[in-house]
Order: sequence, then structure tokens, then C-alpha cells
Amino acid sequence: MLFLLAFVGFGWAIQTNQYWLYSLLGDARIKRFYAGYAHTAEGLLPEDHDGDGVSDGVELWLGTNPLNSSLHPHFLVDCGTANSSPPWTNFAKPRPCLLDLRPTERAALRGIVEIVDIPNDVGYRFPRTFQLRITPPKHVQIAQPGGELSTGPIVVPVTVDGSFMFDLLPEADFSKVMGGNLFIDNARTSERLLRVFVSPNSRH
Repeated sequence: MLFLLAFVGFGWAIQTNQYWLYSLLGDARIKRFYAGYAHTAEGLLPEDHDGDGVSDGVELWLGTNPLNSSLHPHFLVDCGTANSSPPWTNFAKPRPCLLDLRPTERAALRGIVEIVDIPNDVGYRFPRTFQLRITPPKHVQIAQPGGELSTGPIVVPVTVDGSFMFDLLPEADFSKVMGGNLFIDNARTSERLLRVFVSPNSRH
């Protein structure tokens, strides 16, 4: 019982930004505790009733409404080629991020989703229902990893660790244009999460 009271009291002190606690433990350690409490909340209430990609428990901990998909913590989304390592762009830089692809060559793309203030390495698990809709630019085909290519949008799953993958194939005519925008949206809420500028690369 005492442990539970201490756990709740410590969480209250973190949630309400008690100055004395920051002075005692330091900002970096408090951020880790903050993320740890979010991870605990996700374990207690893992469902995502509003479909925004954030579990009900985390939304309650962070002070957003778990029944309103327009109110949720901010996402950080990044993507790049599968043979490169993240971060592909700095999350703090202005969007869009850039992809430089060679026409007629199929490329494997992968990305990562994070929640602001909750780094994925603390063990946070995204809801298994979280999916993204990927819309390619004109003259670029898209597919599930290793799947059949198409010119229309596709829906890809986000794994519990926040990662996602898809393939792109710029058509031959893509070399004649200056490039185009690829959009990554929440498949259920249609919220735009990232705009990626894809440009033809003929230098390889």
C-alpha cells in the first residue's frame, strides 16, 4: 500500500512539474521517469478507442482525450531508404524531408513514429491497430514490402515499436519531372503526419 501511494505521489510530482523534484533529480532523469510512467499507463490501458495511434492510458497520462481523435500527443515521423540509418532528418528541421531515388529502380523505404516526450527506447508499444496511409506522387508506384506495385495509396501497419516499411518504384517518366510529394497520413483519422519530397536521381 505504501509503495502504491509513493508511486502515485511521485507520478503526481512529475506530472505537475514540481520544481524541487527537478532540482533534486535533474531534467534528463525526470524525462526518463516521465516516459516510464507513460509506458506504465500504456500497459494498464492499451486500447486505442479513438483510433489516433496513441493508447488510452498514454493519452490520460499526457492529458489528452482518449475518445477524441483530434486531441492527442504530437507525433514525430521520419523515413528513409532501408539501407540507411535513422535519423534520416532532424526532427527539429522544417518539413518536408527529402528522398532522392533513381527512376526504374525499386527502393525499400522504412520509417519510424515516435511520440513527443516518450522516446521509443523506453519500451513504449504503439497500438496494434495503428496504420498509415501512404500516397505516392505522380509517376511513382508503391507497394507493401515485396508486394504488388500500384499507383494508388496503400495502407501499411505500424509495428508496436513504431516502425513501418513500404516499397517505391519511380517510373521512367519520373526522370522528366522535378519530383513530387509523398504523403504519410494516419489511415483512420486522415491526419497528415509527414510530407516527403521525392526527387529523381540519375547520378548513380
